[in-house]
Amino acid sequence: MLSTISEEEETQEALVEPLLFPNNSNKISETNPNTPEAQQHIADESSWPQATTANSVSVEMSSTNIAGSPSPGAGASFGRRLTDIRFCPPFIQGVLFRLLAFKTMADVLPFPFNHVVTNGKMAVPAYLGVNFALILLWLPFWLLSFLLTELGIYLIGVGTIFLVGRSIIRFIAFPGASKKMMLDMEREFSKYALRMLVAAAESSRETASCLLQACSANPNQSAKDMLPAYWKRTETYRNRVLAVFTETLMVLYQEHSAESFQMSEGDLTKYGNNRLSGDIGNLSTITPEARASGRELMQHLQQLLHSLNDFEGVVKTFTQKGGIFADGVSTAKKLIEQSTNLLAFCESLRRAGSEELGGDNDNDDEEDPVETVRRQMEEGNKSTLDAVRSGLSSLQTMLDPHPHPSVFCMDFQRGCVLSRFRGSRQKWVRRPSGGMIDVLHFPAKGVNNNSRAVLYCNPNAGLVEVATGLNMVGGNVPASEADPSAPKDTWTDFYTEQGFDVYLFNYAGYGRSNGPGVCSSSVSEDVGKSCMARFCRIFNSFFLAFKPRPDTLRSDGIAVAEHILDSGAVDQLFIHGESIGGMAASGVAKHLTNKPSTRSKVSLLVCDRTFCNLEAIAQRLVGEWTGNAIRALTLYSWSTDVAGDFLKSQCPKVVAQDAADAIIADDASLKSGVALWKEVHRGAASTAHIAWMKEVPLRYRMADFENGSVDDAKYVAFGSRSFSQPPMWPTDKHVSLEEAAHFAACCKRIGKTATAMKRTLSLSDDEDQSGPNDHLLIQVWKYLATCDGLVGAPLGTSVKRGFDASTAWLCSTLVFGGQAVVASAESRLGGLPPGQAVVIDPVDFDQTPPSDKAGASEGFMHPSPIPAVATFLEQALEGGDSHITALAHEIKYVAATLRYVQARLSAASIVQQSLAERRLGGLNENSVGSFLHLHCGHNNAFSNDEK
Repeated sequence: MLSTISEEEETQEALVEPLLFPNNSNKISETNPNTPEAQQHIADESSWPQATTANSVSVEMSSTNIAGSPSPGAGASFGRRLTDIRFCPPFIQGVLFRLLAFKTMADVLPFPFNHVVTNGKMAVPAYLGVNFALILLWLPFWLLSFLLTELGIYLIGVGTIFLVGRSIIRFIAFPGASKKMMLDMEREFSKYALRMLVAAAESSRETASCLLQACSANPNQSAKDMLPAYWKRTETYRNRVLAVFTETLMVLYQEHSAESFQMSEGDLTKYGNNRLSGDIGNLSTITPEARASGRELMQHLQQLLHSLNDFEGVVKTFTQKGGIFADGVSTAKKLIEQSTNLLAFCESLRRAGSEELGGDNDNDDEEDPVETVRRQMEEGNKSTLDAVRSGLSSLQTMLDPHPHPSVFCMDFQRGCVLSRFRGSRQKWVRRPSGGMIDVLHFPAKGVNNNSRAVLYCNPNAGLVEVATGLNMVGGNVPASEADPSAPKDTWTDFYTEQGFDVYLFNYAGYGRSNGPGVCSSSVSEDVGKSCMARFCRIFNSFFLAFKPRPDTLRSDGIAVAEHILDSGAVDQLFIHGESIGGMAASGVAKHLTNKPSTRSKVSLLVCDRTFCNLEAIAQRLVGEWTGNAIRALTLYSWSTDVAGDFLKSQCPKVVAQDAADAIIADDASLKSGVALWKEVHRGAASTAHIAWMKEVPLRYRMADFENGSVDDAKYVAFGSRSFSQPPMWPTDKHVSLEEAAHFAACCKRIGKTATAMKRTLSLSDDEDQSGPNDHLLIQVWKYLATCDGLVGAPLGTSVKRGFDASTAWLCSTLVFGGQAVVASAESRLGGLPPGQAVVIDPVDFDQTPPSDKAGASEGFMHPSPIPAVATFLEQALEGGDSHITALAHEIKYVAATLRYVQARLSAASIVQQSLAERRLGGLNENSVGSFLHLHCGHNNAFSNDEK
């Protein structure tokens, strides 16, 4: 029986072994026991009895007695059955097979974790390695604990938080100084430059093909007719793209060519572009591969330019004689070949740049929709590890940007900008505290030794290389003037056409401009790509390199302005600052106009869509807490008081603001800051904290909570109720902060009640046929919400934004609204003779153009003039409506305040003051300046009327 059982078990072992060990099923050769594998197996079998336990030996002895004869192999086989899965019952084997079939976390781990978990020999070294790494990270802090006390550790933590917070604030305040943003600009220009090259090459190839069709054995008449138009387009590409790119590359690589730089007229090249002058750059911020490809591109462009020059003579011959010689055909074929080569090279540049930038697709607009969906699905199927890698890569790129992988960098773009304006050149201006400022000078059209100049201070993310646009259009060279349809919407185009020289500059820390930092902050691949090199660059960027601050922006502007005035030719200087450039411009104007030697030379200050102070705008964008946070993290060393510098500038000045600006909130703008200082602060000595967000008074919060009248909160003692009496003209020359806040609370109460009524009537079943919008209270709020503030948004928009916005609306109307009323009066009178006083009529408060009134629809309501709104509110109070009676105090107060605004802006003294400020006559200190109401948003160009 024992031998029979052994045979069955051996058979079962033979069946189970391939399932458990498929790779070992053919390990032993049963037919040839003399093989080395079989001998080794026999040796292993012979050693099993000695390796068994005591229980196995006792079982072996029992089996010997039962069989009646020694059976040495039986004990060994039975010992194996106790420890080998192949000798388990089929049920247990099935359970084990099913358990082994389940996937565990180890099966789905990526490499190398999968290899470590599934390989026991690797698990122990990996475990030891991880613990060793943790010990290395912990060891410096453990050693540091012997040197520092617990308080010192806390101070280090607080210091780290302070430095990180300061870096974040600086990055948000001055994003243009970020190398990442500069690389993004270079990337966009690279795409544009490649598109222009492709268009130029395709145009050259089409023109040459058209000529061959016109001169073939069977000439195409349409080709003959289209050839002049084709050549005109190709000639424009040659002069404005290919020639500019070639000349810029030759200057950057310092390979001057007599043919390419031959002067045709004065300071123009043979292609009609400006001759590059000054320090254009040296391509130090791009990769070595990009420099090599740039040199190869220059060779392609030189060959194509030479062929186009030859082809120009062929076209002229064909136009004059109606045919060409054999060499003309070869010239056309050569042009086609070189154009095709340039197209292929541009495609290689695009692919190389796309790979270096992490797979950025430059042809997103031309990508097949199916491919787009497939790519998005592949990106969506990325594992968590891929997402982590992508996030770390983005963080690394932000902290340590890679060098630009294309020759179309800022140096190249700088050359393209200078080539478009005749006589323009690059200059370096030394900073008083150390460092150099990169300046571009654009002379006025057709004026030598100009006495009028404009100093333009860039917005936050602006660089001089992009101040004239990321394109090849515009400028005042002959090729640009020959195309009247080319857009010229930049300030450089506008001012040069008006006869002003324009000076653009980069603040220190922006672009190539630098300060007295310990190390250079420019992006360069010469530092290396190792981990230590990256750490050194990041450390240098955060702690050693120069960082811009509000005072450095002002000092840079002052240095450039003094350089302009020291030249001796300029005696009329316009200072134009856009966005954060308004802070630099107002600082420059204040500095120059308070010096007797330069006061008369500043002709105008323009603060274009700028803020009152940085803290006020941060509070609207992030939160009220940011005001004190910025001051604390900057150690109260940042002075961003634009309103103070603007008011102290003793020159004609302009405040340009759009009430719908998405970046700079209307109640945090320079317009609101000046109005609040002039009105509710009564011209206080300090402009600090002007336009900061203020907490709503408790009495109005409680009245809103109780849903009662703003003049009767039950749980708050009002004390003196002088604020509840509306201002009266001419008794009250100014509106107090309490009166402005009460006006805001009354407007909010009316709007809240009317909105709730409209919602209730809209949901009611017993609504009358007239509809909910015809209710008197709703009509009151409709008129009040559309009340025109003359210099800003309608009143309803300000009420929706809160108390600060409503207060700023009222103050801005009182301070700057008179200028709009005077302008309407002048337009109504058809001009004003000298010495004649202006008499204001109520119709002058209506700012709606007649053309808009004629095209108004029934569902659209234009801004309502202040007198009309006040009249409607007064008539509503006389109607006896119960809902109006419940809001009698609020409606009376608002109507009386609007009447005060009308009376004050119509007074003769205010009219004369508004007329002088509108005509830029306010030269004294603390003049509010002329107001320009914009409708172009924050980043768009002015309309022609606004310019």
